[in-house]
Amino acid sequence: MKSHYLGGKRNRRVDYIIKTLVKKFVPDFQIQHERQAVGLEGLGLGDKRRQQILASARNIPLDSIHQVNDSKLFVASESYPGHWYLVDLSDSTYDCDCDNFPRIRFCKHIAAVNIYFPKLFPEPERTSAPEIPERAPVQDQPQITPESDVDKRVVLLKDLNALCQQLMTVSDDAALDVKALESVKFSLNAAICLANGARALPEKDDFNPNQKTWAEMAKCMGVQKVPRQKPGPVGGNTTE
Repeated sequence: MKSHYLGGKRNRRVDYIIKTLVKKFVPDFQIQHERQAVGLEGLGLGDKRRQQILASARNIPLDSIHQVNDSKLFVASESYPGHWYLVDLSDSTYDCDCDNFPRIRFCKHIAAVNIYFPKLFPEPERTSAPEIPERAPVQDQPQITPESDVDKRVVLLKDLNALCQQLMTVSDDAALDVKALESVKFSLNAAICLANGARALPEKDDFNPNQKTWAEMAKCMGVQKVPRQKPGPVGGNTTE
């Protein structure tokens, strides 16, 4: 941010930094995210990680995998000799107890099992990589063409209700932005206050202007008065 948005300078004022964040930094990243979503910026971090995992999984030999049953297998660790990781295929989402699995819900141990035991994966598309289950889609509601402010409010309230239902279908372990939810809650409370004829924000406080002199302010602030230096005697080395 300092190099690209602040001109390489430090000690910027806080209001200037906030303006730069809101006007330049955030819009640029939103555009980059949209370009990434449509594939204009190449593969995302998750897709790149999947390709690396699939490439490294081919280096795992078959004798490093011990099958317990049709749903549980042990895969030997390459980093820690003598350690085994449990791959559980009993659930449709699959699971592994290694440290790298939670990053993108996929690891080289599951990929290796998929290479040597493809029949354990019911769906043929699982041979590339197990996909993360998508969120439950919201049923399409008939769109109402708003003709007045009342119709707009009805449409917005229905949309909010549908989004809340969609959010409730997300699993509890999903990473939700708490600040975004708090912002939505604050906006809804503000709308309720305005509908009831009250102010959404508290009344502002009025402060009287400062009527003290600088001497009184300096005394309150603890400013020490620096004594003036007396001029020295005029000598041969002192110019007029």
